[in-house]
Amino acid sequence: MAPAEQRRALAAVLATVKPEVLALPESLLKMIPPRPPDYERGREHFRIRTSPAFDALAPAEAAAEQSLQFLFDPQRAARIVEFHARNAEEPALKEIFDAVLAATWKSVHGSGYQEQIAIVVDNVALYNLMSLAANEQASDEVRAIASLELHELKDWLMAEEKSAVAHRDVNEHAKAVANGASANGASGGRRAEAAGGEAAAKSTAGDFSGRAHFFFAAQQIEQFEKDSKKVTVPGPQPPPDGPPIGTLADDDY
Repeated sequence: MAPAEQRRALAAVLATVKPEVLALPESLLKMIPPRPPDYERGREHFRIRTSPAFDALAPAEAAAEQSLQFLFDPQRAARIVEFHARNAEEPALKEIFDAVLAATWKSVHGSGYQEQIAIVVDNVALYNLMSLAANEQASDEVRAIASLELHELKDWLMAEEKSAVAHRDVNEHAKAVANGASANGASGGRRAEAAGGEAAAKSTAGDFSGRAHFFFAAQQIEQFEKDSKKVTVPGPQPPPDGPPIGTLADDDY
């Protein structure tokens, strides 16, 4: 396949993990009531973390894993390394990783429900990158590239979290200035508020939830670097099984 076609295919795959694509309509979510206590969950249901209520993030997590897991397949990763070595126009493995991180961790996460979906997708990407770096069946070069990508991601996360704190302080200062300036005219207050808002918008980590997400992920990577045999990020929840429908093997749901 031509390199340009491969890059178009990668972009198409990554488009499937955008929060706006994975979000379920609120009208649909309101139609799914909590499951009654005496009704057990089975293999035909999404595995949830919000029992007894339906987990609105579970379908997004399962769908993201379906898209991303194949990008981190160790055999595929080894082929990418080899093909790029033979032809520099072919996508490099680092290019693939960078594209995934740009579409997940380094993208703007928004707020509310879509922000939480973005966080779930981030964790799916992190889990797969860690798993590849720890996979003893993968080639040494693949594991080396994945390990360095993790290390660089950790550094970026820490820098972004610190930047978010600095932007928060600037925003709080701007609000204080705006309150003082309002006594001297509305235009001065608006300029101060706009300056604070612009500073806050520059941080990818965003609000407290985003900062916590980045901080925790950096800690997870740091622990992984100390012992790569321990992938501390939980594995993504699988989608409900397909046919045959109606089996009694419904344990652990």
